[in-house]
Amino acid sequence: MLSEELFLGIASFQFCFVLFQWYIFRRKEYIYYLLYILTIIVYFLLLYLSDENHYIYAGNNGLNILYIEKSIFLLAYGFYMCFGQLFLNLPESYPRLNRFVKLIEIIIFSYCIINFFSLLITSDFIVHAKIYAVVFTVIFICSMCIPGYFLFYQKKILGRVIVMAGIWISVGTFVSILAGWHNNDPLLVNPNHKLFLQLGVLMELFILNSGLVYKIKLIQDDVVASQQLVIKELEENEKLNQRLNHIREEISMDLHDEMGGGLSTIRLLTELMKRKTLNGNIDKQLNKISESSKELAQKMNEIVWALNASNDNLESLIAYTREYTMNFLDNTNINCFFKEPDNIPEKQVAGNNRRAIFLIVKEALNNIVKHAQASEVNVRITFDENLKMIMHDNGKGLKYPLENFSHNGLNNMRRRTNALHGSIQFLNQEGTTVIISIPLESLSHESAI
Repeated sequence: MLSEELFLGIASFQFCFVLFQWYIFRRKEYIYYLLYILTIIVYFLLLYLSDENHYIYAGNNGLNILYIEKSIFLLAYGFYMCFGQLFLNLPESYPRLNRFVKLIEIIIFSYCIINFFSLLITSDFIVHAKIYAVVFTVIFICSMCIPGYFLFYQKKILGRVIVMAGIWISVGTFVSILAGWHNNDPLLVNPNHKLFLQLGVLMELFILNSGLVYKIKLIQDDVVASQQLVIKELEENEKLNQRLNHIREEISMDLHDEMGGGLSTIRLLTELMKRKTLNGNIDKQLNKISESSKELAQKMNEIVWALNASNDNLESLIAYTREYTMNFLDNTNINCFFKEPDNIPEKQVAGNNRRAIFLIVKEALNNIVKHAQASEVNVRITFDENLKMIMHDNGKGLKYPLENFSHNGLNNMRRRTNALHGSIQFLNQEGTTVIISIPLESLSHESAI
């Protein structure tokens, strides 16, 4: 056999290397390989520590390793089969071959258990060595079917590397058994007969390390390919967003130029007709047309503002809300005071979110004008982690339940606020106070409103 320091040193180094691989990737197959290496180390450690009578001692107690050595080695072989089964992903990629491998594993682990307990009953090591030789020969022949399948029918390099490593273990063990029987040494007492087994294990370690390096390269290539695919998708999404923003701007301009101009013309002609006519009924109808066209123009202006991608920011939202509030209350007997921070955060706001917040404010203003009987409105905007809009009027306040408020309007305000993951409160404080609070983080994400 090879020297104790050389062989156990190489095996221990391999154990540490695979343990490090398992720590990085946390894959189940590495656990089976660690068990394989550990069992090989234990097997040869027993051989190195035993005396010429195959005994190892712990104090006054001795153990004949012939009781356990063959079960230990075949157990290592079984662990290697489990490792290869998972490493090559046989359950999913090759289900029929996987069933065959599982049958071999069952034979191996069953033999290990039966062999151990039968030796406790009878100590005829020669008979058990013959049975071991027969069992391993059967396992060897069956195992060779797996390399044959991968070498002749499959072209995957990784699969070929793993089975070639397994071949060296099988061949090394088989040659050791043949050498022992040829030299009338079925128990492999002569250490030189174990040399073939050690060489097979060392060749397996070398080939498997090459396979592990190759698999790491494949994983790195997959990661790089995935990253490139993500980058490509992001670039395509960016181009699509730019195209959508361009379409939004075109629709916005068309609405403003075509419909806006048409509505302005209708309103202007209506005003001219009102001045020329003296018929009261016609004058009343013309007033309705004028008001309807004015209202429609305002709604169209809101849609144009919401569609324009250049307004997708917090500063535009605040500016448009301030302008609308002041203009809306300017035609009433209600004084308006609007206060906002000097520095508004540079925050993207999705178009539908901007419109939702504006409609919440618009509904609140409508309720003030229609129901509050107020003479003054204070609007204050603040920022922390949330966008807060506080609207207070000095009117008659709320009557619980909210009888004087439009239930549909309130429900819409709550629905839009909830869709933005925010909250809305209605308080009686010398009038009515409406507190709207919306997280800044939710503003940039499209919401199902």
